[in-house]
Amino acid sequence: MEQKKFNNIDTVITDLDDTLAPTRRTYIKYANTLIKSLSKASGISKDEVILGFNELHAKHKIFQLENVINSHRQLKRKFPNEDLKKKFAKEIKEATKIHEKEIKPSKDMLEALKTLKKRGIKLVLYTAGPSSYTVKKLNQAGLTGVFDNIYTTKDMRPEDSANAKSKYPDFEWEKITKVDAYPKSKPEVLEQIIKNANTVPSRTVVMGDSLVRDIGIAKKVGAKAVLVTGYLKEDFSDAETNMVVKIFTGGAVKEKDSLRGGAIKKESEKIAIRKVKNSKLENDKLSPDIIIEEASEITKYVKSPRNNKLLQQKIIENIKNARR
Repeated sequence: MEQKKFNNIDTVITDLDDTLAPTRRTYIKYANTLIKSLSKASGISKDEVILGFNELHAKHKIFQLENVINSHRQLKRKFPNEDLKKKFAKEIKEATKIHEKEIKPSKDMLEALKTLKKRGIKLVLYTAGPSSYTVKKLNQAGLTGVFDNIYTTKDMRPEDSANAKSKYPDFEWEKITKVDAYPKSKPEVLEQIIKNANTVPSRTVVMGDSLVRDIGIAKKVGAKAVLVTGYLKEDFSDAETNMVVKIFTGGAVKEKDSLRGGAIKKESEKIAIRKVKNSKLENDKLSPDIIIEEASEITKYVKSPRNNKLLQQKIIENIKNARR
């Protein structure tokens, strides 16, 4: 597949999960650790722990499992009138530290984002995750202060947003715009994001790891599409994956799936990506303009317009700020 280079780009819109940072890997480890440790500490089975979180996810669409542990039906039944978050603080800490330790993007990634900004390119984060969880991941990944605008989904529970603002008071909350749930299935949301960036699709690059939710929607609106495939190589045992999948589906999967942040990604999309690499994908609507292993490679293919005086002025300002 011939790799193109884009000239006259002024905006890059990027996904977060498994595009900029390895969130699928860390989430599976986090959830498995929490389920196993809660089962051992409480004496109830892993299936009961999973069922309780499944019920809560169905109601609240929650991914930070420790935030709803006080409402866990099976744990409440065994330990009535106890503060479960305090009772299992050790188990929660053991699981959540996995995020903090392993979610870091590569140094090359951070440098690539800085390079794009120095070129005067606007950086926009567009994720299907809720705002509180997104802010937590950005802080843990060291990606705060990077983006000009951030688009997330709404928190299902108002207290999650309030708790995040209390925990991360220095975060630039004014940059966040909350959109409807599952926005990546709606091209009109991406069109509005591009419009809000004061640009047009032909001068916009959309970067992500999903053929459908990132590449397909980008192609629909006429933006340039860049597929990031590096984290697709990471596989987990059926037992590890199914333990987490049960939280979101209520049952083990019959065909091999993999968790993608907060969604479940079918093996069929991996097959489609292999076909893209071999130029055998029949559906051009899902064919990316560029395929890269890591998002840090984006700087090789994206160039800002040199004749744009406003962008040149931004470049000069960025250089001056960097020297201070």
